Amino acid sequence: MDYKIYHNCLRIQITPDERQDERIESIVRHCVQYGFDNVMLMLNLEEFHCGHISIEEEKTWIAVLKKAATALREKGITVSVNNWIEMGHADRGRHFAPDQHFTPMVDPYGTAATAIPCPLCKNWRAYFAEYVTLLCKELTPDTYWIEDDFRLMNHAPLRSAGCFCDLHMADYNKRLGTTYTREEFVKKLLTPGPCNRERQAWLDSNRDVMVELADEIAKTVKKACPHTDVAIMTSGPEQHCMEARDWQALFASLSQGGGHKINRIHLPYEEMTGKGYVHYFNKASMGVRAMCEDDVLVMPEVEHGSASCYRRSPRFLRFVLETAIPLVLSGMTYSLYDFIGNGTRDSFGYGQVVKEEQPFMQGVLDLGLRYSSLSGVVVPIDPHSCYHQAMRDGRLESLMPSEYHIAGYLSAMGISFRYSREKRFAGQTVFMGASSIATFTDEELCDLFAQNFVLLDGGGVLALQERGLLSLIGARRAENKGRDTGYHTYEECADKDLRIDGVRGLRASCRTTAGDFVEIDYEGEVSVKTEVYGYRMDRLAPAIVTGRGFAVMPYIINEHLLAQYVTLRRHFLLETVAAQQAPVAISLEEGVSPYLYLDKDKQVLILTNGNVDSFAEITLRLPHVSFAEIWRVGRDGKQVPVPFAREGDCVTLQTEIEYLSSTVLILK
Repeated sequence: MDYKIYHNCLRIQITPDERQDERIESIVRHCVQYGFDNVMLMLNLEEFHCGHISIEEEKTWIAVLKKAATALREKGITVSVNNWIEMGHADRGRHFAPDQHFTPMVDPYGTAATAIPCPLCKNWRAYFAEYVTLLCKELTPDTYWIEDDFRLMNHAPLRSAGCFCDLHMADYNKRLGTTYTREEFVKKLLTPGPCNRERQAWLDSNRDVMVELADEIAKTVKKACPHTDVAIMTSGPEQHCMEARDWQALFASLSQGGGHKINRIHLPYEEMTGKGYVHYFNKASMGVRAMCEDDVLVMPEVEHGSASCYRRSPRFLRFVLETAIPLVLSGMTYSLYDFIGNGTRDSFGYGQVVKEEQPFMQGVLDLGLRYSSLSGVVVPIDPHSCYHQAMRDGRLESLMPSEYHIAGYLSAMGISFRYSREKRFAGQTVFMGASSIATFTDEELCDLFAQNFVLLDGGGVLALQERGLLSLIGARRAENKGRDTGYHTYEECADKDLRIDGVRGLRASCRTTAGDFVEIDYEGEVSVKTEVYGYRMDRLAPAIVTGRGFAVMPYIINEHLLAQYVTLRRHFLLETVAAQQAPVAISLEEGVSPYLYLDKDKQVLILTNGNVDSFAEITLRLPHVSFAEIWRVGRDGKQVPVPFAREGDCVTLQTEIEYLSSTVLILK
């Protein structure tokens, strides 16, 4: 496939039954009419999933898919293939066949799966190699897709993460030079505190086994069909962090033989409010993208088929497509219609949206954006943060990092951000949470505060205290006061004469969905912006403060905290970020998320409007961003000039910003 062209890939299942010819005809017509240039043919999927089907059963499916592939190719539509499972998503009542002597996955508590084999099982690997070989030889697809069951967690009914079958126990013991039983090993693994020998062996095994399996699958595909690319779907970044995924080694294995590196990043599934959708997108989809190098091609998945209550509106489909633009797209995969074999549905209106969006999406692709040029407040991440995280409560899930929520928080506040895997920065504005701090050495933290402006949430402050580094913010003590404990109930502007949004002494609730509040005693000089009070209006402690080279937002941002997105907190966060030396884009309209790309030869600003309101014009702050003209990528893919007014770092765009849409601007 030519990835200079924006591709629309329809993901669909055609069942081997009496209606197969009718379904094939309707799919081909639908693709030609609406511009789908690739079809991902699927088999043994969802309602028709029969477990790890025999080679004879596979041939029944292949006969239908070959017929579809021939009809599609006659119309110039390329074909990719997806088996829907590798090991399997979940048991769902399925079982291995009597002649399938596969070792099942086993969870930490001894529960064995009935239909999910351990990735170390040689019998399953031999079966799967034969299965994939036949599929690729018969269909000669341009791409073979590995599904997101390629993971070591979320395999119901198994609980928690990892495999603890006899094969894996032998691997752990070999790495450790021990003879642990499963119970003995799990007890050591789940011991609260820093990473111990057992946890390191478990993480190393997770990482190595999955890269080895990817390598084996890719070799099998390439041997069967040398021109076929091997692509993968990926889940949430914190999940993959917990199993120590080695992203670079993974894509190196999948792209062997000169193939493309392709990631089908999952987009938020449910139809929800636009603002909620954008928050989840920044936390999950953008987080996964940050794990990949610029040479990884991104074709995310729009899932409409089985995850929404009611049918999604075509207008929301357009919003989903445009919200994904900041990932730097090469195309999109569409699960628009159910997988139960009903074919396509013109009446849904989805095809028309895809057709209308194509010129716009191609115009954006032609800009040649690089994800690595994303600019704004830095959110440090580490794909191997699980090695640095302390286990808090004897649960493997406590190893999941939380900084992805901070990126969602910044974007929801209207501030451009960028994820970074680096540890050294200079002249940047950097937001540190607890799990980010865990991945830095003391020396790196001291350098960070010396060379940058550092924002901290309450969790970040507690992490500094654990490391004995509260002196970096001139504090002597910090204590988590929780939420709804009766200690504090609201927050108020410390400057009683300051008018914010026309109100003096502006207040905001700090209960429930504001998050856990961290009370901090400062001994150094700080500027107190807000203070918290009890329910009898007694002043208790400083809340938002700024100091020399740092600012503290004193709530623990480890989830989507709806009560944070209020005028009082947003006012001081925006003012603080805008006052620093690093270039950043700030939207003064709530619910509009900016993404700023600053490359050597281009500057691009993307504005995603999650509101149900359009704006006739919109005002931004663009400190330290230089430009003389602003152009916009139009719906037809062509660039048109945008009039604007500028006063200081405030820029008012005199152009419509549509509701539930993304606007792509070129700053020249």
